[in-house]
Formats: sequence, structure tokens, C-alpha cells
Amino acid sequence: MRVDGRAIAQSILDDLKNRRKNLKKKGVTPHLVIILIGNDPASHVYVRQKELKAKEIGVKVTLVNYESRITNQELITTIEQWNNDNNVHGIIVQRPLPKHIASEQITQAVDPKKDVDGFHPESKLEMPLSIAVLRILEHIFSSSKKSSHNFINWLKEKSIVIIGKGEAGGKPIINKLRTLGVQPLIIDSKTTNPEVIIKKADIIISAVGKP
Repeated sequence: MRVDGRAIAQSILDDLKNRRKNLKKKGVTPHLVIILIGNDPASHVYVRQKELKAKEIGVKVTLVNYESRITNQELITTIEQWNNDNNVHGIIVQRPLPKHIASEQITQAVDPKKDVDGFHPESKLEMPLSIAVLRILEHIFSSSKKSSHNFINWLKEKSIVIIGKGEAGGKPIINKLRTLGVQPLIIDSKTTNPEVIIKKADIIISAVGKP
């Protein structure tokens, strides 16, 4: 089955535009702060895409770019400053972080009310990646004429394999599926004979950022 990812992405974008219009009526201009550390090419590409989509929606974006040598405490202090800024509604600390930065401490430092990525354990926001994956799975489900079940039961009947379990990739997808009562099989660098698992899968979700 061919899935039109662009059409699904556009539907999500259109929904966000409508929500932005409702905020505008209340005199609110959403303000997103993106903290980017270092010169990782992939991270810069991802951040640029976020900036472009935010502009299309009508969200103000402030990009703060630090060199890789920033210390853990300096980063936390910066995050706290944005936490306390009432004109800032969302904060993203772009992953991956340099190895000397304590990722869990950074996750905890972001105000859960402003945690756009949904990494904070107290955040009420769903991780954008897990939302996107579910939208695609829902599209596949709705396109299946043979299914007489609801979406969740349909998922539970499928053998779902997730390749990768990184903090910003596979992990949020795994956690979301588990909250729905779905237990995916997970493949990482330590998995033996991954090809055997993949061959038996109904649905394969790659979250490793490479072929």
C-alpha cells in the first residue's frame, strides 16, 4: 500500500493553522524557542524545517544556537530563563545533545507546560513523532476494506516491529503504542538475527534515521 505522507502532513498542518487562528482571535501569538547546540548537519536541517513550518502556521520562532562546548549548567540556566518568560509558549531543545550534556537533566529542566517535544514525564503534550506515526497507521487502517475492528484492536492484532529506540526516535513511538495496549517488537544494534523478526512483521517502523 502506498501512503501519501505529504497529504497526511498537510492535514496536520491545516489543523494547526486553524488552531493558530483561534489563538489570534484571543490576541495570542504563539512563540517557540528552539535551542540548537553544535553543528550537526542533520540537526540543522530538522531545525530549518521546523522554522519553515512554524512560519507557515504563523508561529514566532526564536532560534538560539550554542557551540558544542556549552556546559550542562549553562544550558539549564538558559532553559530556566525561557521557562520564566511569559511571552514564550513552547521550548524545543534539539536532539541529539553533545555527549557531555546530561540529557535527562535537560529534559527535566524544561517547563512541562512548554515542553513541545513531550519528553518531560509531567508533560501533557504528546510527542509529535508518535502523533505522526499514529496518523499514518490510522490512514492504513481506514484504507483496509477487510478490517471489521476498531483501530486499536486492529493494531493489537498486528505484528509491529520498531527499528531503533532512541530518545527522539523509536522511544516515543514505543511508549505511545504501549499506552494503547500494543506491544511492539524492538530491534536495536544488539538484536541478533533482526532479518528474521522483520520478515514476520506486518508493520515495520524505522526510527534510525538511515536506510
